[in-house]
Amino acid sequence: MAQFWLSLIYQCRWKPVLCLWLIALAVALVGIFRVTIQTDISAYFDPNDPQTNAFYQAQKDFKLDPSLIILLEKNSPWPGSNEERQLLRLVEQLHTINGIKGIAGYPQTLTQTPLSQLPRKQRALLINDAQTAIIMQLTVDPQTLADKPRLANTLEGVSHQLAMFADKQLVDYFVSGELALNWQYAQIIRQDLKRFALGLALLLSVLLLFVIRHRIWLLAMAGCALFSLISALGVAGWLGLSLAAISAFVPVVIVILSLAYTAHLYFSWRLVLRRERCAYEAMKSSLSSNLSPLFWGGITTIFGFVILAFSPSPPISSFGVLVAFAIAFNFIASYALLGVGLCHYYRSRQPYAAELVWAEQPLARLVRGCQRWRRPLLTTTFLITGLSLTFCWQLKFDDDPLGYFPEDNPFTQGTQRIEQTFYGVNQLHLVVTSEANDSSWYDTDYRQQLAAIQGYFEQRDDVTFVSSLLDYRASASQALMVAMQSNQRLFERAERASILNQAKKSTLISVYLTPTTSAQLLEFERQWLHWLSQQAFVHDTSPLLGRTLLFAQLSQHNAQRMLQAFVLALVLAFSTICLLRRDVYLASIAIIANVVPLLWAFAIWQIIGGHMSLGAAVVMGMIFGIVVDDSFHVILKTSPYRYLHQRRRRMMGIASAISLTSLALVVGFALGLLSDFAPIAELGLLSAMVIFFAWLFDLWLLPLILPKQKVQAITEAPRESI
Repeated sequence: MAQFWLSLIYQCRWKPVLCLWLIALAVALVGIFRVTIQTDISAYFDPNDPQTNAFYQAQKDFKLDPSLIILLEKNSPWPGSNEERQLLRLVEQLHTINGIKGIAGYPQTLTQTPLSQLPRKQRALLINDAQTAIIMQLTVDPQTLADKPRLANTLEGVSHQLAMFADKQLVDYFVSGELALNWQYAQIIRQDLKRFALGLALLLSVLLLFVIRHRIWLLAMAGCALFSLISALGVAGWLGLSLAAISAFVPVVIVILSLAYTAHLYFSWRLVLRRERCAYEAMKSSLSSNLSPLFWGGITTIFGFVILAFSPSPPISSFGVLVAFAIAFNFIASYALLGVGLCHYYRSRQPYAAELVWAEQPLARLVRGCQRWRRPLLTTTFLITGLSLTFCWQLKFDDDPLGYFPEDNPFTQGTQRIEQTFYGVNQLHLVVTSEANDSSWYDTDYRQQLAAIQGYFEQRDDVTFVSSLLDYRASASQALMVAMQSNQRLFERAERASILNQAKKSTLISVYLTPTTSAQLLEFERQWLHWLSQQAFVHDTSPLLGRTLLFAQLSQHNAQRMLQAFVLALVLAFSTICLLRRDVYLASIAIIANVVPLLWAFAIWQIIGGHMSLGAAVVMGMIFGIVVDDSFHVILKTSPYRYLHQRRRRMMGIASAISLTSLALVVGFALGLLSDFAPIAELGLLSAMVIFFAWLFDLWLLPLILPKQKVQAITEAPRESI
């Protein structure tokens, strides 16, 4: 079957093939215009998770809309000041911005409910004790929230008005909240795409132009990479795949993997060219010898990314599916586009002069030295791997979705300032629902349950503030200095503050936490559930609800799924080698060659203080399919061998290609460090380390443990020099 396909490639005319690819590109380009990038943190949540749906329902019932939290701070008290009077003009100007739905917080005390009539706890959420800092909350309408470009324009307009107000009134302002977080996501995507594009251009210029000096090959390789990228993005548009901030790294992954695949064809062509002197015959030989390694390596790489679909997060799942499509397109393009085009180009060309392959002699000395120091190298590898296992065992799950940006980011600065001045933005909610026919407030058991829950949270050291319907009743009776107060008035105030739903059956309890990581949030939830299980409450109590908690649960579930996916990848690689070579020992070596680099990289990650976060877990799922590709080239092209010089000679045929592709992958994934988005930076750093260690293992150690060919009689062969 393979020979039949190759014969079609050799004889195929390039014009019909080019027309087919142009049609495919046109269809893909139409799909690209359908691509949408989600900049909401909620885009990462599992839409099928019951707790996520419960949060969305509470968001609807209690108006927990995404908001922009604005902190305005000055040196003197706000009440009665000139800045307070100018604040009303600022509110009017903000309302004129297209898309603004409402402005709550301290400005409402100037026009609706006076500050003195609010409960003490509610006042503490709007103005600090020194009265030098106030809080505003800005929301946008649903149409603006759904239209990302429109939302960006709205937030830019808000930022412009705030900057003008701060300059005129000598006021400092900070922003935080979900809208500020989403705003930063959008800016990070644009910024990362620019940085990655410049980084890739520099990589191609420095790496390829100094190594691959044949312009026709550079053009063909760039064409394959571009076709793979456009086709994959077109698939994303037609299938409606969910793309988010982490998806900004997808173009880098696709282009680097494409260049790595086609580089194997180039170096094999160069190697055969030294012997054949005929570029056309060398091209045929390159396509033939690389068909099996590229095909099976592509299969395992595709599987490595497809298993990201196990992730409960839609953007991560789409990340894997998108790159998997790109790898499949790249393999087809490498043979049907690059193969057909170059075969046609070289068919009538003159013989080429023999040239040394890139870094041939340094790699020859490296291979020869590894064979000479076989036992010390294997012993050292065994000791390092055992030590790495110890460090990897200490690797713990943790993450911090509010800490994904650098210290100088506006969202990070605003969040830290609000935590210092008020109670922070790390909130959890829960809903208590009564089944009584009348209002829940008339139920004594219901009020007692609210008091017990609020008391539990207030006694915890990691809770800074708790707000519930009880705060309104106590404050109202104190303010009016009467024994009884109209419940209708109480309900109106509670509804206005989004603490009581319209049916007056459910009330919202809000809990403000100290800055916490994902692991601490999950422990907080575990302790709460343990306490709740010991109570004999009559009324329904919802799970703890909050965006940061949902993200913590998502990160934990994602890490568990990626570990399962990693095990599946191991099984696939083992089965593939067994199928191709029918050798269990050889398949076991292939697994070792790709597990050991992962252990080394994650051990270093633990030593430098890393955790099993969202970005790190993605690496565990996807990188195995990438690093197994070079192992396939070593195993399928150098094993079995009969004599030592045969193994050395075969290794030299692929050492240059493996080294260049590994170097390109390391540099390409290291571009992730240019991102200000922590998951991309972690993904890039860990992937680069794993690929680098995999290159060391494949070039230095893997040939030393490959099995010899079994023969009846072995005669001493003459030594060859490389």
